[in-house]
Amino acid sequence: YPLITIAMKHIISIGIDNANGLTPLGAAVQGAKDFEKWGKAQGYTTALFVDESKKVSQSAIFDEINSIVDAKTCETLIIFFSGHGILKSPSQEIWLLSNAKNNPNESINLTGSIDNARTSGIPYVVFISDACRILPNEVQFTGNGSVIFPISDDTNEDCTIDVLYATRPGNPALEQNSTSNAKKFGLFTQTLLEVLAGDYPELIKAKNSEDSLVKFYDYESLNADK
Repeated sequence: YPLITIAMKHIISIGIDNANGLTPLGAAVQGAKDFEKWGKAQGYTTALFVDESKKVSQSAIFDEINSIVDAKTCETLIIFFSGHGILKSPSQEIWLLSNAKNNPNESINLTGSIDNARTSGIPYVVFISDACRILPNEVQFTGNGSVIFPISDDTNEDCTIDVLYATRPGNPALEQNSTSNAKKFGLFTQTLLEVLAGDYPELIKAKNSEDSLVKFYDYESLNADK
């Protein structure tokens, strides 16, 4: 009989260089590819959504995540996005997909997606956002966007969610996109991948299971007036 493998670790990697109506990016697609490549090397089952040859739709991403949720075998899910983003308010982060300007449903409501992820039954979900967090400057980009997680019954299972942002609220995410450079890259994605590859071991610390949270994070330094 064929060996049946159960996918327990998934990565959804999204890269949008050309959101309609906005300045084209030079490194979002490559960043998503690079992150997917890292994921495969770590044993993740991956799905890549990039607008290199065709537009990326919200429904395709939703369907992929919905199938992962329905399978009920996933223990870790990472959602990576590189592209244009906007911050409508402190509680409303939006990722812009290929056709976001013409169709307000073709953008991802990150905040709403995080809320739905909490009841997905997946123990650990990570959102990684290499996107700007600036206010929209056109009325076409003031829509609420769509969530990419289904609405699930709350089973009261624990779900830990981490969110990594490329920049602070109100600021742009930067990329190296000069014609004089052979390689174009998002600064946050490049740095993240270098750390994940172990290039800076001093930044990686292991937490012993018997350690308390306060001990691990050094409570005094966290509360120091810096």
